[in-house]
Amino acid sequence: ATASNLLDDYEEGTFTPILTADAAAGAYSTQIGRYTKIGRIVTIAVDISMSTIGSYAGAYTEIQGLPFSGTSNTNAGQPGAVRAIATASSVVNLVARVPQNTAAIRVEEDNGTTGTNMSINANHWDTGTNISVVITYEVA
Repeated sequence: ATASNLLDDYEEGTFTPILTADAAAGAYSTQIGRYTKIGRIVTIAVDISMSTIGSYAGAYTEIQGLPFSGTSNTNAGQPGAVRAIATASSVVNLVARVPQNTAAIRVEEDNGTTGTNMSINANHWDTGTNISVVITYEVA
């Protein structure tokens, strides 16, 4: 095989995801983050469950603590799959993305064309909420 066909950058690992919404989180019963990175592409899997809700406030929700920042090559970020159960209020059509140049996943509701319309306020999360995300994106 030629050098261009060789896999020379492969990495697996874990990290501790933190759910934020412009304020401090409560306590977690589950905080699992796993990743696989091949070259400049990384796949992230996150599972978070809150045992108590914190002093969440603000207009958007992020999962921070990712081991790699997203690239600056895209405006919207790369989309991912989200599942959320036991939420405080109804959220439908959830999407996830890694905004450019950040090491965080933005959890949004696909209900508008602007960032403000898509943001999920912190009041959607409650004690017992479980959020799972799988996303693949290009790293910086």
